[in-house]
Amino acid sequence: MGNLSCLNKELAYADQDDYDQAITDWDRSIHLKPDYARAYINRGTVYQKQGQRDKAIADFRKALEFSTDPNWRDYAEQQLQAPGAK
Repeated sequence: MGNLSCLNKELAYADQDDYDQAITDWDRSIHLKPDYARAYINRGTVYQKQGQRDKAIADFRKALEFSTDPNWRDYAEQQLQAPGAK
């Protein structure tokens, strides 16, 4: 399955509040492509929705490490500056 197909499926799970399945799929994407910044952004966002702030922070930091897209970098930086970020 291509990256776009996986991305669409993962986003659909997250949109349906099936966060556990979305995280499982993001984990698979990261396993296949460890420098896939968008997967870290999206998994971090799901972790944040679940109240797992430490895991979200770790993913946003990883996204900054790998992303060259200014929009994704801005988003990750905003999440790291939000109240409760370490």
